[in-house]
Amino acid sequence: MRLLNTITLEMHEFFASSTIGHPKTQQPKSLNSSNSQILEYAILSHVWGLEEVSFQDIMGSRVLAEKKIGYAKIVGSCRQARQDGFNYIWIDTCCIDKTSSTELSEAINSMFQWYHDSKICYAYLADVDVDDIALIDDAAPGHHLIFNPKIIDDETYKATVSQLTRPILIGKLDTFHVGLGKLSRWFLRGWTLQELLAPSEVNFFDKNWIHLGNRTEHLETIAKITGIDLYALRGGDLRRMSIARRMAWAAKR
Repeated sequence: MRLLNTITLEMHEFFASSTIGHPKTQQPKSLNSSNSQILEYAILSHVWGLEEVSFQDIMGSRVLAEKKIGYAKIVGSCRQARQDGFNYIWIDTCCIDKTSSTELSEAINSMFQWYHDSKICYAYLADVDVDDIALIDDAAPGHHLIFNPKIIDDETYKATVSQLTRPILIGKLDTFHVGLGKLSRWFLRGWTLQELLAPSEVNFFDKNWIHLGNRTEHLETIAKITGIDLYALRGGDLRRMSIARRMAWAAKR
């Protein structure tokens, strides 16, 4: 298993995820050495976008990697992990060598366990912006409905309001929505189902890495929009849920 150092953004390779202890380039002094303790790491959950940074990019020219759109997401992930006290993070785009079919297959089969073993998961919602202004005419006939308005002295907000010809209503989008009734893509992808359920802790962030709360704080909301049982969202044993029930969760994505 490879992990990205959150300080240097260098790649390190470790032994099996359930008993991670030492980088393969290092040898433990003894079985009782402090070096043999399980390594704590953060993990990223996200929807792939344009110009994601690959394993080859990280191992190659950093200058070229930094030019990719996806590099900012890696920097943001590492910054958040450092703030939370983690020296390592796992990110699927760059921690797997996808040119190796054997490694890719092993990673896919190990994915649930890797998310489960992480100390914290960052669910990055790239299409959510808590400061967005959204004008939706048909939400309130005869009115303009403004969601998530910026502060009153903000020039963008003033300019927007000054152009309206009808009365306005102020509203607020639900946390995980990007428009009226439109969910973030993160909740619509199949891969993110296990990434929502496997980790012991999931924290949500908008596109600017503003914290939106964690899975526990949004249990009722997540259950409502995904159809996933509260028992499962609270970390219950998924093996006790029927296959049909689990398939029903996936069918919504």
